[in-house]
Amino acid sequence: MSLSLELIQRSIDDHCRGNVIYERGFYLVEQVRITRRPSVMLWSDTWFEESVRVVPPLSRKELEADQRMLIRKFLHSRETK
Repeated sequence: MSLSLELIQRSIDDHCRGNVIYERGFYLVEQVRITRRPSVMLWSDTWFEESVRVVPPLSRKELEADQRMLIRKFLHSRETK
């Protein structure tokens, strides 16, 4: 099982000065067994939250707020199961 967080800002000044492409994602990837013969094991996202937006560059404080929000959302979804 792996848990990953991505907060990526890529410059697009050539096309949209002063903005970035902001990719935000939080992923839980687990090994799952498919029910069929023969049994097959594979890795798959079993929980994710992601978005891609064009925005002005985000500050460290804004990135940390997004990080906290994604973690809270993930933890809350696990508590309701």
